[in-house]
Amino acid sequence: MQITNINNQFRVANGSDIEFYSFAQIKAVSWRKDSVTSNYILLVYFTANDLNNPAEFDLTKITNQAGWTNNAAGIQQAVADVSGWMSTSGAASSLATATNAATMTRGTGSVTVTASVKSISIYNAHASAPGTINIGGSGAVNLEAGETVNFDAGGNANKFPASHFVVDGAGTADMLIIYVV
Repeated sequence: MQITNINNQFRVANGSDIEFYSFAQIKAVSWRKDSVTSNYILLVYFTANDLNNPAEFDLTKITNQAGWTNNAAGIQQAVADVSGWMSTSGAASSLATATNAATMTRGTGSVTVTASVKSISIYNAHASAPGTINIGGSGAVNLEAGETVNFDAGGNANKFPASHFVVDGAGTADMLIIYVV
């Protein structure tokens, strides 16, 4: 079996069977170690597959990628190579664009998180004053002193919409906001 990047497409050739996939169709690249054979398996998740059943490629069967050896270093190289191919293809779903950059801010007044976020944690660091959180315009809910709430959009490329979270310290509460874009 051969796996390559041809004309900015993910190409899989297995004997006379050849398949091409645009990198925009790939939503994630990962790996696992087979519990029976101990072989390292490259996992490619496609956007059209809602069941999250990845295409699986056993590294011992891939013959054209010298660095893709059946060990931890080889599988990391395989994931890095496919991710690199995606980032140079201009694909909207490029793993390179999934920066996972964390931001932390404090506020005593109203703070609207204007970015689309993958996850967010909000902590009221004040000793006694409550703050509020308004999620998606659904109305303010108190966050009491010392309380923390966490929200996760569910992985992959899922994100909460921009300006979905409005945090208000009501002028006295010390609200610590940490989010990942």
